[in-house]
Amino acid sequence: AFLDEARQRYAYVVVDSAPILRSSDARTILAKVDAAVVVVEAGRSRYEVINEIRNQLRGNATLLGCVLNKRRFLIPGSLYSHV
Repeated sequence: AFLDEARQRYAYVVVDSAPILRSSDARTILAKVDAAVVVVEAGRSRYEVINEIRNQLRGNATLLGCVLNKRRFLIPGSLYSHV
């Protein structure tokens, strides 16, 4: 299959998938990868949902970490460099 070929050819293979809780395809892909990184949206992703994703990853893949997407800085850029 594609992932097996890619593993033989490259040191790292990154697969982007649909949200794990909304897609059976994402869960199928998860069963075939070595590790996962979860992307969450600042101010939108609820703790309960993130915790459920973490629970689903247990036993299926190693969780490498989490990426916080769409983070908004409340301090203006000109002041932020002085903080």
